[in-house]
Amino acid sequence: LPRLAAPPEPAKSLDLTSTLSTWHFLVEIWRDDRRLWTASLGPGHALPGFLSSEAEAQEHVAWPTCYERLDVMLPGEKRRSAVAGVVAGLSAAADAQDTSKVAQHVARIIAVEPSSGRMLPLPAGLFAGSRFKAEARVRSAAFSKGPVLFVAVAGLGASHVLPSPKAQYPAGSLEVRTSLAFAGPDGCWLNGASSTAASLAALL
Repeated sequence: LPRLAAPPEPAKSLDLTSTLSTWHFLVEIWRDDRRLWTASLGPGHALPGFLSSEAEAQEHVAWPTCYERLDVMLPGEKRRSAVAGVVAGLSAAADAQDTSKVAQHVARIIAVEPSSGRMLPLPAGLFAGSRFKAEARVRSAAFSKGPVLFVAVAGLGASHVLPSPKAQYPAGSLEVRTSLAFAGPDGCWLNGASSTAASLAALL
């Protein structure tokens, strides 16, 4: 009886940063009915400080960019021209501040938890370049479809591999960087892994 009368033990709080580290993100970039680029980003692509405990409530070094993946396209690869076209189109639209051109390319982002098999399509946005500017504000068609908790923003950038005595790739190879960041419903970037994970958990 004394045991039954004792107050219940408080529930253990959920470690949101640990939860985020179990998720992977599938990024696809489409134009019309053509898928031009696909990349999977996971904990191994998290930028320094993003998933660490001290980054839970503050900006990490590379903020607002959270994940970045590097792929190298060799001369002659079929996807090379498609990627170059996407990067050129996004960059031209950004320079001209022409949102209609950005709308020609669409990002589709799916959060995947391998251990459970859960897949969660996320409201998505798309930016030119692989590193996002802190002062930038996210504009996404997702905002026009109704209230959203947050938007996953993909970035795509490309540059030629610089020649070097230690270069492992043939001349003319292309570095392609796919990145991922997260913004709140006001279009401002989220701070740290904790707020990002909380927003993701709210969609589950």
